[in-house]
Amino acid sequence: MNREELEKGGWESRSIADEPRVRELVDLYESLGFETHIEPVRPEEMVGECTECFESDYKKYKEVFTRRKRILT
Repeated sequence: MNREELEKGGWESRSIADEPRVRELVDLYESLGFETHIEPVRPEEMVGECTECFESDYKKYKEVFTRRKRILT
């Protein structure tokens, strides 16, 4: 999914990390009642000081998105 689709679906970017931190973040957010979604990092979307780190080995990083769980009625 692209960022625009995720945002339209109510997803918010929370963090970018590599394993095992990604799994820890997912577990934490889910324990707090959030849905989680993981996307690969896209270097072209990166800005700021972190760009250099991601360009060198961006494939190992993932972006964690969350949204409140939807209650079906």
